[in-house]
Amino acid sequence: MLMKEVRTHGVRFLGVTSDSKKQLFFLCAAGLVAGLINGLIGTGGGIIIVYALSYFKRKRRGADLDTEPGGDIRDILATAIASILPITAVSALLYSLTSSSATSTASSTIKYAIYIVPAACGGICGAALLDVFNSSVIKKIFSALVVWAGVSMILKEAGVM
Repeated sequence: MLMKEVRTHGVRFLGVTSDSKKQLFFLCAAGLVAGLINGLIGTGGGIIIVYALSYFKRKRRGADLDTEPGGDIRDILATAIASILPITAVSALLYSLTSSSATSTASSTIKYAIYIVPAACGGICGAALLDVFNSSVIKKIFSALVVWAGVSMILKEAGVM
């Protein structure tokens, strides 16, 4: 718990413990890095959030994420997805305000928006399938996608792909 209830002279307020200050700093730093990465390269903020929340929950509980209630990887992925929306919205707004290229025009935006509806449908299907797979399978899918993205980017940069 980041905050604990403290009573002083019969008045109730939320006090911050020294442990919770470290946790709060860690989560704020992870959020800052996620936003920075997402704004810089247009993706990757969710990966930072998933890693940070996994580390935080494991460290806090001292146990495996799959065996602890509330520590399931599905909760972490859902939190990352929910936090990426505002991060991406702010990044997209700043891109459009500062970009002088043709991609920031309304016609180009409409052209690229064609994949948004199928992507939203895929997101709904993926969220529905989340309960079908166990946490181990989800972790493997997530890890494989991260490795694939990294390797393919390196190979493309090297001119192999």
